Amino acid sequence: MDHRAVQQQADAIDEEIDALIAEFGSARAAIRALLHDLTVLANDMNASTSRGYTRSKVVEIRTFRKDKA
Repeated sequence: MDHRAVQQQADAIDEEIDALIAEFGSARAAIRALLHDLTVLANDMNASTSRGYTRSKVVEIRTFRKDKA
């Protein structure tokens, strides 16, 4: 990958970061939303994988966040 392609990719990522911060109002709120989305996706993957079909050869994704009671 040449320098120009790397720079264009970096610019695209920076634009996505700027859009997230604009949407959520702060970097902290954007990170919180992204972590929440990752947790939901990880929990969904664990819940929707058939253990019989995969013969239990599935890597389980664990989250470090505790559900607040």
